[in-house]
Amino acid sequence: MCEQCGRHVPHVFVPSRRGLLLGASAMLIGGVARAKEASKPPKPQNAVSPEAALERLEEGNERYRGRHAPPRLPSLVAGIAPAVKAVSGEAGDVLANAIKQNVVDTVAKLKSTAPSLSAPVEQGKLKIVGGIYRLRTGKVDMVA
Repeated sequence: MCEQCGRHVPHVFVPSRRGLLLGASAMLIGGVARAKEASKPPKPQNAVSPEAALERLEEGNERYRGRHAPPRLPSLVAGIAPAVKAVSGEAGDVLANAIKQNVVDTVAKLKSTAPSLSAPVEQGKLKIVGGIYRLRTGKVDMVA
């Protein structure tokens, strides 16, 4: 006889959330215990000391001496050249001034020459801004 309902009917197992959670937690705890017993993985064969890594880096740089510039470099220089020329007579840090001028020029070029951007800009649906990302601080200085 069932102690809960008082009938002589055998109860069939009915899955419940509680049973599922208890079973899952028991499996998890058992898995964690086995994971702690496992040994550490072997050290990879390609691991090198810091000194060896520096040596490899320096040797790698030697490969490029006396060779031609990478194919995209001339187009990058040509893109930055107008900004450098525009600030060459200004006082202050030429590099910082050229970077800022390049951002201003790029924003102006995007606003005026990209037809897919100019209409949304004129309608006020899109705003094109420029900034300089500072590697040391991780911050962006807004320019234009």
